[in-house]
Amino acid sequence: MFTLVKTGIRTPDGTWRDTWISDTMYGTGVFSWELSCGVKVWGIGGAITGGFSFAMGSRDAERMIATNVTIDRYGRHNSLDLSKTVLEAEFCPSGS
Repeated sequence: MFTLVKTGIRTPDGTWRDTWISDTMYGTGVFSWELSCGVKVWGIGGAITGGFSFAMGSRDAERMIATNVTIDRYGRHNSLDLSKTVLEAEFCPSGS
């Protein structure tokens, strides 16, 4: 079943990659996100006016995390980068 869930589907622009979150690929219901250390996490996420939410985990589901980040409307911080930083703190080995 997981093979079907993680099989990428084409996005409207005709590519397999999402256009607003780099290093991601969508499956049927979940997406993967390759972190800067090379670790790939799987989960689901979304954005509404005011925030990003992600529930992500390792492929074997041994490690999971749920996050919510308020979008910085004044542009002082890249809120999506902050979300990725939190994921990297959880899933990347120390010192990577």
